[in-house]
Amino acid sequence: MTEKEKQLHIVRKKQIYSLGLVVIFFICVIVASLKHRVEHLAIGTPRTSLEVEKEWNKENKVFPPGATKKININFAQEHELCALNGIGTVVSQKIIEYREQINGFHSIEEIMGVQGIGEKKFEEIKPYITVE
Repeated sequence: MTEKEKQLHIVRKKQIYSLGLVVIFFICVIVASLKHRVEHLAIGTPRTSLEVEKEWNKENKVFPPGATKKININFAQEHELCALNGIGTVVSQKIIEYREQINGFHSIEEIMGVQGIGEKKFEEIKPYITVE
């Protein structure tokens, strides 16, 4: 191997080494970027659909459970009914369907005719509902 070939061989090794460092640098940048994105996507601890609904209701200024205002179950929309403790989207839709079938509630006790609302659930939501 001549002196010129040795120098060329050394230069190519340096080029390959430099290219390797550049590749490693970009991999580190990409990993850091992905980690940053994942941290923004993370919402903390896993939450139930009820917790997500309550958070949505709070953020969108929907009637919060425990407030003094009562929901008129004859006029309440789905998102308002979901604000009641233990009432999700499925049950709120059933309330609306039942309300339409019976042409409105005449007393709050009639809500127990909705599948998914028994005496226990009724007692929980009773202070927060009205038909007046």
